[in-house]
Amino acid sequence: MKAIKYRPEIDGLRAFAVLPVILFHMQKDLLPGGNIGVDVFFVISGFLITSIIKSELEAGNFSFKRFWGRRIRRIVPAMTAVIAASLLFTYFFIFRGDRPDVAKQSLAAMFSFANIYFWRMVGDYWGAAAGDSPMLHTWSLSVEEQFYLFFPLIVWLVWHYRPAWLRNVISLIAVVSLVMFLYFCTRQPIPTFYLLPTRAWELAAGCYLAIAIKDQHLHTDAPLGLMGLCMIVASYFFVPVMGVGLVLAVIGTVLVIAFARSGLAKWILAQPAVVYTGKLSYSLYLWHWPVIVFATYYSRNASHWLLMGIIVLLSMASYYLVETPTRKKATVPAILACFALTVLGAVGLMYSPSVYDQTGFEKPQSYAFYYDANPHLGVNDTSKVKLRTVNAPVRDPAPDMYTSGGFIVGQGKPSVVVLGDSHGIMWSNPIQQVTEKLGLTTSFWLMNGVDTFLKFPLRPRVVLSRLTAQEKYEYDAARIEKIKEWKPDVVIVAVRWSTVKESAPGELIDYLAANAGHVVLIEQPPEIPMGNRNAPQYLIYKHYKPEHGKSQYFPMKKSEEYDAGTAMLKSMAERHKNITYIPTYDLYAAGDQVRVLDGERPVYLDESHLTDYGAKLLCGRIEQTIAPLVASSAERKTDAAAVR
Repeated sequence: MKAIKYRPEIDGLRAFAVLPVILFHMQKDLLPGGNIGVDVFFVISGFLITSIIKSELEAGNFSFKRFWGRRIRRIVPAMTAVIAASLLFTYFFIFRGDRPDVAKQSLAAMFSFANIYFWRMVGDYWGAAAGDSPMLHTWSLSVEEQFYLFFPLIVWLVWHYRPAWLRNVISLIAVVSLVMFLYFCTRQPIPTFYLLPTRAWELAAGCYLAIAIKDQHLHTDAPLGLMGLCMIVASYFFVPVMGVGLVLAVIGTVLVIAFARSGLAKWILAQPAVVYTGKLSYSLYLWHWPVIVFATYYSRNASHWLLMGIIVLLSMASYYLVETPTRKKATVPAILACFALTVLGAVGLMYSPSVYDQTGFEKPQSYAFYYDANPHLGVNDTSKVKLRTVNAPVRDPAPDMYTSGGFIVGQGKPSVVVLGDSHGIMWSNPIQQVTEKLGLTTSFWLMNGVDTFLKFPLRPRVVLSRLTAQEKYEYDAARIEKIKEWKPDVVIVAVRWSTVKESAPGELIDYLAANAGHVVLIEQPPEIPMGNRNAPQYLIYKHYKPEHGKSQYFPMKKSEEYDAGTAMLKSMAERHKNITYIPTYDLYAAGDQVRVLDGERPVYLDESHLTDYGAKLLCGRIEQTIAPLVASSAERKTDAAAVR
């Protein structure tokens, strides 16, 4: 077999791929498109794997057993070491409630379906839940491993039966995958991000290059190599991480691999420090994200230099003690034995105690499901796990509730309508108590995890994780139609404003202002830095103990998004005479601290949601706001009737 000639500039290119990913994950502002380094890796992998397969097929000694054995020795030992270390760290130092999730993520990574797991269980790669997932980065490894499983079979079959078709077959894979990627990017962005069929074009670009270089004898053209490197670097600064712009980075990578065999690009990429970083790139990639995630347990503002130092030290240890020895000496059975032990460890962690003794705390109550109009309520709802130490009444919604007026309490046409997401659900029980006291019929038209806002003209748009595009369209159309029909005295809008883009609320808010007597916006409470975790359980993890008659506080999560959300809410209230907002911040915050316990009673359910007790602290302000608005609407209606 003719050996594949070592090219140091490809190792250097790996450094240009992994470092932007690490910087991006440390702080997105450092390199807005840094995660595109993963796409660069895909092209490199496709090129190298195809070069090896093609070389062995030409020599007549290709073996699936040898191919997959090399892949196992290359990928599995270091990944197993990182996962085993993460499992041990989780067991001894991390919040117990995270144990089942870390174990499941680890198993998904080890069995090469992490991309499918995160698509189905976590969803948006950029969302809050993803930031708490220490194995999130293994989605890309699963994409590659799935590719390694299927692609050699395709190449072998084509080579043996229609060898002249090989380039055309690879081209077809690339084109079909790219078309799927571009089509579904805005329609189904989450599966498009994670899944092999919409990522295969990047790997196939490298595959095609391996065939083209061999067959067409491409020659060195140094300026094209430098242009390719510039295209890659430019994509890190100027290209959105999803969309047609990724083509820039993929083409740039192809140009570097094809033409950076001399000239300035070769000189940059072949620098010893750059090449060494490239050789460490696999370990750097494996270690960086668990270190960043686990560091947030101790400080959300950890020094980037400290984190980078830890990542580099662990990666060097992994490279010299695991990667290099196992690639040269380890047998596949020995590797698989360690793999099996780690799998057993993950299963053990999954079933280890995941709940702290909550004796001394009053068991909190939450209506997180009771007011939800989602027709698929409970399907893949991971928040139920979070609520297992909480009294959470569940009311099965009628299948058509989301299009027929929501959950209506009272008789006759609703005079109060409540719109929102999980925050609207959070405030609903206090609102119901107030509106029942005032004798008002109320429609609670709410959906956890579904965008409250909309765009005109209404039409099916993006598929969501909880609704189809058609269901979201029907949900929006029904709300618009019923509000126009009901002309309610008050519409209350309550959402997590820190997650709302400034341009999003405008069209719905303007519509409500024109079709309702008054619009009331409820400010979200201050956030606490504990992620999507059970707050009472997390307080125990942080050694909080209830003290009768005493309020206790937790450091506040400060973010530009929260401040921007509050400013947006106030701006909307100033823009319309019939819009007001209910402030909540001062009820829960004291300086830079947030009230989380009142005696034995937890105030918060998680990072941004309140328990029912915490939400009821707003009852007085809700009544003080709604009562005069309803009274003034009644007076206007009486005056209008008298004029007629």
